[in-house]
Amino acid sequence: MLVSYNWLKEYVDISESPEVLAEMITRAGVEIGGISYPAEGISGVVVAEVLTCEPLADSDHLNLCQVSTGSGDPLQVVCGAPNVAAGQKVCFAQVGAVLPGNFEIKKAELRGVTSNGMICSMQELGVDDALVAPADKDGIRVLPADAPLGEDALAYLGLNDAIFDLDLTPNRSDCLSVYNVAREVGALLNRPVRPLDVAFSGQAASDEGIQVTVDAPELCHRYIGTRLLGVKPGRSPLWMEQRLQAAGMRPLGVLVDITNYVMLETGQPLHAFDEKDIAGREIIVRRAKDGEHIVTLDDVDRELTNEMLLICDRDRAVGIAGVMGGENTEIKDDTENIFLESAYFEPRNVRRTAQKLGLRTEASIRNEKGVSIKGVELAAQRAAALFERLAGAQVIAPAQDVYPVEQPDTLVPLRFARANALLGTDIPPETMVSYLTRLQFDLVEEGEEGVQVRVPDWRMDVTIEEDLIEEIARFYGYDEIPATLPYGSTNPGGLTEKQRLQEAIGRHLVAAGLHEVLTYSFVAEDFADKLHMDPADRRREVIAIDNPLSAQLAVMRTSLVHSILEAVQVNRSHQVADVAIFERAKTYRAEGDLTDRQLATEEDHLVIALDGGSNRDWLGSRQAYDFFYLKGIIEQLFTRLDLAGLRWEACTDDPTWHPGRTARVYLNDTLLGLVGQVHPLVCQNYDLSEAVYCAELNLEPLYALGVEAPKAETPSRYPAVMRDLALVVPADLSHADISRTIRAAASSDLRDIVLFDRYTGDQVADGMASMAYSLAFQNKEQTLTDDQVEKDMEAILAACKDLGATIRE
Repeated sequence: MLVSYNWLKEYVDISESPEVLAEMITRAGVEIGGISYPAEGISGVVVAEVLTCEPLADSDHLNLCQVSTGSGDPLQVVCGAPNVAAGQKVCFAQVGAVLPGNFEIKKAELRGVTSNGMICSMQELGVDDALVAPADKDGIRVLPADAPLGEDALAYLGLNDAIFDLDLTPNRSDCLSVYNVAREVGALLNRPVRPLDVAFSGQAASDEGIQVTVDAPELCHRYIGTRLLGVKPGRSPLWMEQRLQAAGMRPLGVLVDITNYVMLETGQPLHAFDEKDIAGREIIVRRAKDGEHIVTLDDVDRELTNEMLLICDRDRAVGIAGVMGGENTEIKDDTENIFLESAYFEPRNVRRTAQKLGLRTEASIRNEKGVSIKGVELAAQRAAALFERLAGAQVIAPAQDVYPVEQPDTLVPLRFARANALLGTDIPPETMVSYLTRLQFDLVEEGEEGVQVRVPDWRMDVTIEEDLIEEIARFYGYDEIPATLPYGSTNPGGLTEKQRLQEAIGRHLVAAGLHEVLTYSFVAEDFADKLHMDPADRRREVIAIDNPLSAQLAVMRTSLVHSILEAVQVNRSHQVADVAIFERAKTYRAEGDLTDRQLATEEDHLVIALDGGSNRDWLGSRQAYDFFYLKGIIEQLFTRLDLAGLRWEACTDDPTWHPGRTARVYLNDTLLGLVGQVHPLVCQNYDLSEAVYCAELNLEPLYALGVEAPKAETPSRYPAVMRDLALVVPADLSHADISRTIRAAASSDLRDIVLFDRYTGDQVADGMASMAYSLAFQNKEQTLTDDQVEKDMEAILAACKDLGATIRE
C-alpha cells in the first residue's frame, strides 16, 4: 500500500519529518518498507505561460514559443509537443534546471534557433508513464488557468511529497485505507483526526429509481445503491490526480477517479454503473449460473460457476461482485446518470472467485480481506459528496440500503493484571486505557480490575482480549518491554526416531558428494506422459489443485522422478556439467474419492539423480556416472543403516526406465523402488541428451520396520575369526541370492560378507562360475572357538548346496 505523506497531513496535523514519522509507525507494528520522493533530484521547474506559439520554419513538428515566468523578459523556447498552444499554463524548466537522471537544462540551438529552456511533460518530471493521465500521455502537462506564474511547479503539482510503502501483515487490512492510516498516525501522535467531509445536498427522486434485490444474502451482507443524476464528465482536479498517482493509480477522468479516490481513502471499493444501461431499472445480486458468461471491464470474456456472486440487471450480468464490473454498463464520455454501488460481500467468496478467474484487482484485494460493514455507508456518502462537488451531480437521497441482518458491535473485555502478566510489564491501568481511547476504542464498562471496550468497526482484526493486549504492547513500545525468564513447565525438545533416520539418510548422501534439492509438490498435469508411464499405471490417478498457481503446478505429484529431472535440466541449461542431487519428499495418491474422512495417501520417497561424472580426485581421474556408481551409493546407504537383505532384480517392463540398465530394489521381499538409467525417450522430453541415472525409493517400509538412525557402538573386545569360502555356482545365480542365503543360514556371529573374486573360464565347467567370499565372525561377549565357527560354516555349506553350489576344489 502506497500512502502519501501530504495526504495524511490533510487529516492530522503532522510536524514530524517523513523519516521520523515512518520510524514511529514501524515501531508501532505497521512496517514502512521504504520511502520514495517524487521530486528528488529535480529543481528549477516553475509555472509559466505560453504567450505565443508559431510553427518553426523548416520543421514539421517543432514550434517556436515565447514563454513568460511572470518576471523578466519573455524567453524563446523551441517545443516539439503536439498539444502546445498560446495561452497555456505549463511546467517550464529554466536554463540551469535539473530533471530526473541528473539531466541539466542548457541553452540549445535547434534549426539555428536558440531555445532557453524546456516545456515539460509529466514523464519528463519523473512520473511513471503508466500513471500519466490520458490527456497528458503524448504531450506536455497543461496546467489550470489559475496556476500562479513563477511558482515552483513541483509544489503546485503536489510532487513535493514523500510516499510511504507499507508492508502490511494480513491482519492489518484496515491500513489499506489512507484515512485509517491517518487514524493510526493520530493515535501515535496523540492528535485529533479530522472527520471526512460527507456533506451533500440530497433530494428525492422524481421517478421510480433503481430497485435493488439481494437474492444471496449469505454472500452479500449489505448493499447500498446511490443514484447520481446529471453528472458532468471531465478531468479531475489537480490534487485528486496527484493523490491517485502517489498511490500507484492512473487518473482516468473525474467520474472514475472519484470511485478510486474514495476506495483508497476509506478502504471501501465502489463501482459506478451507467444508469441508462441497467435493463429493467433493477439490480439483482445473485449467484451465477454454471457456464454463464460476462465480459469484464478489461475486455475479457469470463466463464462463471454457481459459486460466484454476480451483480445483474433484469436481463444479464453487469458485474462480478467484489472483483470487477462488466463492460456493458461501464462509465463513458456520454454518461449522464450513475448508479453507485457500495457493498459488503462475503470475503471468502470474493477470494475464491478472484482466484478461480485469475483476476486480482484493487477492489478484490480489499473485499477478500474484509471491509467495515459500517464503512460501506461512510464510503457511499463520501463519494456522493465528491460527485456533487466535482461532477455537478444531483444526489438522490436517501440511498437504497439493503441490510438484512445488522451486524452487532464487537465487545472485548480487558483485564489489567492479565495484560501485565502476558507482557511481563507493570503498565498502570490508566495508561492502558489511554492507549485504547487514542485508538478510538470506546469504553463500555470500567472497573478496578479491567474494562470492556467497543471495537471500532474498521478494526476487524481485534476480536479477543489478547488482541487488545497487543495494541497496548505496540503503543507502550516493544523496546520498553523488559526481558524476563519464562515460567511454567517446560519440555525438552527432540527429534523422533523417524526424523533421526531421515536426517541420517540426508547426511550420508551429502557425505557421498550429493547436493540436496527442494522442489514443488505440485507438477504439470502432463508429467505422467513425459515419463512415459503406462496408461494403466495407478500413479496417473492424480489429485488436482482447485486453484493452481499456474498450469505447471496443477496436480500433486505421485512420483519424484519428474521433479528431479526438471532440476537436472535447469542445471544443464546453466552449463553445470556434473549433477549429483537428491531429494526426500512426499508423494500423494488418491485412494478413491477424497472426502473429509478419506484423505490422500502420502508416502515419503527418496529420489537421486546423477548426470555427468564425479569430481576429479587428487590423482586427476574422473569417473563417469553409471548404474554401478548409483548402485554403490545405495548399497553404502543401507550398510550405513545396518540393514541386511538388500537385493536387486533386473527390470525390463517399466517404460520410464532403460530396459537393460535398470533394477528393482528389494529389502528382503519388500519392493522399495527402481534404480537405473532413465529411458532416452524420456530424457528427450526434458531436453536431456546424455544418459541420466536415477533412483526412486519408498522409505515407508523402513519406517514400518522401525529402522533407527545409526548409533555409535562399542567395538567388540574379542578378535574376529576369518574364513574363506570358494563356491562353484550356476552362472545365472546372483551375488545377492548367495549373500542372502549365507546370512540366513549363519548365526548372529556372522558380521560381514565380502565377495572378493568371481571367475568364469577354462578351470570351471560351462554354465558355472567361481565365487569366492571372505566371511568374518565375531562375538561381543566372548572369543569364538573353532567349533563354533565350523558349526556356522557347515550350516552355510548345506544352504548353498540347496542353491546348486558346490565347494571349489
